[in-house]
Amino acid sequence: MISAKAFLRFTRPVALMTVAALMASCAPEGGDGGKTDVKVTPYVEDVVMGDPSAKITIVEYASLTCSHCRDFWKQVMPGLRSAYIDTGKVKYVMRDFPTPPAEVAAAATAIARCKGAEGYYDVVEDVYSNYHELMQAAQGPQGAGPVLVAIGGRHGLSPDEVRACANSPETKAFIEKTVLDAQDKVRATPTIFIDDVLIEDHSIEGLSAAIEARLNPSGAAPQSPAAP
Repeated sequence: MISAKAFLRFTRPVALMTVAALMASCAPEGGDGGKTDVKVTPYVEDVVMGDPSAKITIVEYASLTCSHCRDFWKQVMPGLRSAYIDTGKVKYVMRDFPTPPAEVAAAATAIARCKGAEGYYDVVEDVYSNYHELMQAAQGPQGAGPVLVAIGGRHGLSPDEVRACANSPETKAFIEKTVLDAQDKVRATPTIFIDDVLIEDHSIEGLSAAIEARLNPSGAAPQSPAAP
């Protein structure tokens, strides 16, 4: 996990200003350096996966540049989805909590939010599926911008739209508020709450036990779903 002290350097004057520089380098050939005025409408609310009326809520504070979050998404989420989310027992919400390089995390989640509630988690899946490429690019001379533009393109966003998403004032304000509201209770990513109770064990077994205790408060918990 990445400690909160390391990533709470995600400050308004530093990371969010850097998003503009990150994306400005990704103008298409013959373009205008990312200054094209393109209208985008990001989704700046919690994005619920599963039945919104499910009695149990999982909230994960995560970063799209956090390797532990990526591993949780790839290794644990499939079991949670099949056993609990897709069956209507649990609803899940990912809340944005950017970690270094925070400007890349902020840009990636902004692109996801530009696809709305219906496409948000599809973009999250794409980012995590290409996590190593994204992080390697972030260390290179061109930066992560071209990889983010490619991810956006796979979801129907033009390069200008990707830049507009990454630099959206609404998204910036929403992410900042999420971080500020959670910084007293989030010490690392991922941080996971089930019905507002902090869960330390992020394994499929640990999360299943916590969920089953709420589904069956007086009964024996069934066998946990196997990790993929």
